[in-house]
Amino acid sequence: MAYQHPTIAEAAVVGLPHERYGEEVGIVIAFNQSVNRTSVEVLRKFLGDRLAAFKVPTRWFAWPESELPRGATGKIVKRVMKDRILNPAREFVVPELVQGPHPRGPARL
Repeated sequence: MAYQHPTIAEAAVVGLPHERYGEEVGIVIAFNQSVNRTSVEVLRKFLGDRLAAFKVPTRWFAWPESELPRGATGKIVKRVMKDRILNPAREFVVPELVQGPHPRGPARL
């Protein structure tokens, strides 16, 4: 769904640890180089209009390279992204995009 936005070249959803819920939805985005980046609020609204509220990512990350990492078969390797997010002392830090509270309120169990 995120691929439909014109500023996003590639995106992948990853599960990130959460103290209360066990995991939360995070999205890693590689932006198009030829287009200006857009805000998290715009992207959140874009996805919120197309997805159920619980499927909209709660954490957003901008991948510093032009493409997301891929394995030998061409698939996106999510474990590499997750490892770099959770262990920032490694090769480089993946910056978390600034965001406000979720527009539909906090997640509930």
